[in-house]
Parts: sequence; C-alpha cells; structure tokens
Amino acid sequence: MKSRWSLLALGLFGLVFDGGRSSLVHADSLTVKVNSVLSQAATQVRGLQEKDGSWNLPSYLGTHYLSQYYLFLEWMGARAGSRLDEKRLRELLIKTQGENGSWIAINDANRDSSDLNATIINYAALKGMGENVDGLVLSRAKAFILSRGGVQAASTFTKVLLALFQNADWQCIPEIPYVIFLEKSPINVSDFAQWVGPHIMPIAYLRKHQVSKNLGEKFRVLELWKKKPHIGERSSPSLLSGDSLLIDKIVSLQRPRGSFGAYTVATWLSMAAIWDFSSQMPNYVSVFGNYHKPLKKGLSFIESMYFDSNESAYKGVLDDGRYWDTALLGIASFEAVKTVSAAQPVPETARADLDKAVSYLVSKQVKNGGLPFGWDFEYAPDTDDTAEMILFLSRFDETQAARKKAVEFLLSMQNSDGGWGAFDRNNNGNALLKHFAAPFLDSADLFDDSSADVTGHILEALGSQGYTINNSPAVRDAVEFLKGNREYHLPYWQGRWGINTVYATPAVVTGLIKVGVSLSDPMITRALDWFEKIQNADGGFGEGTKSYEDVAHFAGVGVSTPSQTAWILIALIEAGRANSLSATRAAEYLVDQFDDKKLWVDSSTVGTGHPGVIYMNYPSYPIAFSMTALSRFQRHRL
Repeated sequence: MKSRWSLLALGLFGLVFDGGRSSLVHADSLTVKVNSVLSQAATQVRGLQEKDGSWNLPSYLGTHYLSQYYLFLEWMGARAGSRLDEKRLRELLIKTQGENGSWIAINDANRDSSDLNATIINYAALKGMGENVDGLVLSRAKAFILSRGGVQAASTFTKVLLALFQNADWQCIPEIPYVIFLEKSPINVSDFAQWVGPHIMPIAYLRKHQVSKNLGEKFRVLELWKKKPHIGERSSPSLLSGDSLLIDKIVSLQRPRGSFGAYTVATWLSMAAIWDFSSQMPNYVSVFGNYHKPLKKGLSFIESMYFDSNESAYKGVLDDGRYWDTALLGIASFEAVKTVSAAQPVPETARADLDKAVSYLVSKQVKNGGLPFGWDFEYAPDTDDTAEMILFLSRFDETQAARKKAVEFLLSMQNSDGGWGAFDRNNNGNALLKHFAAPFLDSADLFDDSSADVTGHILEALGSQGYTINNSPAVRDAVEFLKGNREYHLPYWQGRWGINTVYATPAVVTGLIKVGVSLSDPMITRALDWFEKIQNADGGFGEGTKSYEDVAHFAGVGVSTPSQTAWILIALIEAGRANSLSATRAAEYLVDQFDDKKLWVDSSTVGTGHPGVIYMNYPSYPIAFSMTALSRFQRHRL
C-alpha cells in the first residue's frame, strides 16, 4: 500500500517540478486559491468520515415527512415510545411556513416551491398538536390549500394518510387487487419499479379493509375539502386467508435494519397494515410468531432515519445512502489528495482513510457484483452506485477482482434498448400495466426505464476498465441508445435522477469521451457549445424543476449551484477545455462558493426522486462534485 502511494507522490512531483524549476512559481492567483480550497476541503471531508471508512451525509425530502410520522405515531398510539420532539417539530413548522401560508417540500430557488401536499400534511400535524384553527398559522394554510383545489387536488399517497384518520374516503383510492402479488400473475408487482411494491403492498390491505380510526376533532381536517366528502364508518370484508398471506408476505420482506423496502414511508404503511391485521386477529400465529418484533424494528428504522441523521435530522430522510456517499466522497477525496500532494507530501492519515473507504465499499458489494445505495438496499443493488464504485476502486490496483464482478453485474443489467435503468432490467411497463397504475402517477414514477444519466455514468465506468466503442458491443449499443434518447438537433439529454439536462448532459458527454467517441462527434460538440451558452453571469450553472414541465424553454435555465456547476466543469475538462474561459469562470465560481466551515452547499434542489413529483437535497453532492471538479481543473491546467 505504501509503495503505491510513494509512486503516486513521485509521479505528481514530476508533473510539478521540471529540472528543478517549479511551475508553481508561475502559478496564477486562481491556482493558489484552488489549491488552498482543496487542501481545506480534503481535511474537512476526512473529518466527516466514519470510523468504519464510510461517509454518510443523508439526503432529505422535506419536514412534512416528520409531520406524517407524527400523525402515524398518534394513529398507532406509539407517541410515548418515540424520540420525536413535538415541541421542536411544531416550532420548526411555524418557523418555515411561507408568507402565503404554504410549506415547501424541497426548495427550488427558480420558482415558487409552495407544495400542496406538504401543506396539507403539516396543517394536519399542527392541528393535532393543538394549534388554533382560527389562528394565523392554520388559517393562512387553510386558505392556501383551498386556493390550490383542496384535498381533492392532493396526491394519492396524501389521501391514503388522510383516509387512516377518516379525513378522506377510501373509495377515492384505487383498489389494488391482491392477485398482483402472486408469483404467476400476468400483472405482477415485480413488473413495476423496485420502489413501488414496498409501498402499494400495504396500501392494498388498508384500502381493501378501509382501515381508519376516529381520533377526535383534533385530527379531523374535513375543512380542507372544497366540498366535504361523505365518509362512512369502516365496513370492510372479513379477514380471509388471502389477507394473512399478504400480511405474512409483507413481514417476510422486512430488511435486517427494520425497514420495509428500505424506505420510511413504506415502513410505516407496512406497520399500519400489520398492526390492523394483528388487532383484528389477535390469536393468529404466523410463521413469524407474533408481530410485536417487526413493529418494534420498523419504528427503530424510521427513528434512525429521522433523528440519527446529523445535519439532516428533522428534514425528512427517507432512506439510507451511505454506500453512494462513500463512493462519491471517496472519488473526491482521492482527487483532492492527488492534486494537493503535488505541492506537499501525502499525509499518512489521508492514505489510511482512503484505504479504509476502499475496504468498506468492497465489503458492501453483494454476491452478484452490484453495490446497493445504502443500508437495507442489499436486496436491490443498483447500477448507478455500482458505476461510481468502479470509478473509485479503479484508483486502487488491488481491487481488480471487485471491479471485474461489478462490470459483470452492469453488463447483465443492460436493457434491450442499449441503456440502463437504476434497479431493474427492461422495466418499462406495457399498456396494461400503465393503465392499471395511472392513478398513482401523481405520487411516484412507476417504472425504471433506461435513462441518459445512468447510462452516461456506466459508460464512464466501463471506459475506466478498458471498454470502448471499438472492442465492446455493449458500449456500442449504449452509444446508439444515447443517440436516439433525444431529438437529433438538440444539444442536451434529460436526466432521471438529477435536475435535469444539466445533470444528464455532462454525464453523457463524459461517458462518451471515456469510451472513445471522438471529440468531434456532433453529440459532444453541440453539448459543449451549449454549456458555454447557458453559463450564468456569476460563472456557475443551474437549472430548476420547471425544466421537467417545459424543457424547450427551461433546459439549463436556473440560479447557479455548486453541484450543477461542477457537473459541467468536469465535462469541459474531460473534453480538453480546462483552459477555456468557461471552465475558468466555473472554477472561480466554485472557489467563491467555498465556505471553510460548511464546504459547499446547494441553495436549490438538484436531486430528483420522481420527475415532476418529488425532489431531493443531497448534502454530499456539492462537496463531492466540487472537490472532484476543482481537482481535475487544477491538474489539467498545470
């Protein structure tokens, strides 16, 4: 291990010192600033690393998920056993209410981020906590909700929560037939994206039995309907063997750390179904014994996500993503150390910390070679994480076996159209599935189609392992997919897992270059020229969620953020434009945005959960990508 690092240090010194004449003597002020920023950032990031070698900067989706959890705890009668601080949540909600009475989910600095569903849920929680319905907070919220169409206009998932409290009629929720959970059913839950099943399985039970409780007036919010609905008392069919089979199947899917499907929302929905079934059938004994233990483990998982998430606590952490963070911050740390060590020796501790991160990720690789997103996702490793793991491990010779397995996994997951989805292969639905699932499109994307951003990342990873358009049919198929994934005359691709064209296009450009596509190819030249056209006056790049609604007018339009700027800067560098004015201005923006305490922070959302529905904030993104971009910028200019 030490010999590898010694060779690295010598090689880097060779780049900087030529015949005893240090090129640093001629370094401009930007070079000095970048080196200083990288040195500080590398030290800070090392301080964020866990003892086991991982990094974990939890992503979050909004405080209304805490309100949702508060309501669920009241419904379950489990408030006493929770660490949720009602006073803290109440004060947070009141503090973050907008002037128009609404709440946002995740901030988009490019538009009004008022969110109907978040506002309904926060209203219900505050009313349950005793907030005066005639007071300023709730009266303003009510006015906003009704102005946006009331509960009638809310998402299906919001109505599911409300139905549990007799605030919505279960009849407004589509019925989900149990037959789709049978292995040989022609419409099978496995035909939907990985994240769908864990959520709709418990909803199927709750909807069939119209499960609800009357917790009194504090938890009734019928005033939020523009036209009050008729809501009857529970009159559901008797429990049958199909119900016990479904509940047992739900319990069987509980993950080691207590989640159902690795998601907090799927977990509390599953717990609600299990709790109701066990209360209706108190003497029922399944192969799992009683259901006390699954319920307790489920609560433990949710509490860990919501309250043990450092700076993301009380912001709505829905799942664990520490393997993803470790790959991204591992790459960034290596890049920064590699760059800074050209001017000074590599610290022993930095070498040891990187080695720990390598060992950690290799230990989390599952049997088929893939890398999961984080805890409890081991049953569903995804291609994007695996690609980033390969890119990190490619810096370390001793990881060849792990990388080989990871490449085999990626090749096995390539879709028939040549691209890659995130979790599944050829998971793009059909007319029957899409018709059946249409009512849930207001709550989530239901299929896992090939996406340009994931495909670009995978090409970059394959390129790092020697795969090119000249020697790999899989690479050629992927390039053909990207050619057809957008209209020929357009300079950009749309992104699935990040916002939007500014996420996908740099990923595609970098991936194409890494597998040997010529820099003169129109796919690449048009994208590079487009980058220069959309650069903001401050030198950064940005794009908002509105681009998903009107890409023709809003592609590449938005306030600058460190993450989005770094994505494009990396592509410019890989295309040989590190010395261009556009790249220099982008690097200057990233230097200006650096905070020696907070590193880099995105003031606007850049992560996509489900396009047009759910967006996310990833605290790791501005740090990891900014470090990587500035490191490469520095080295390519020397």
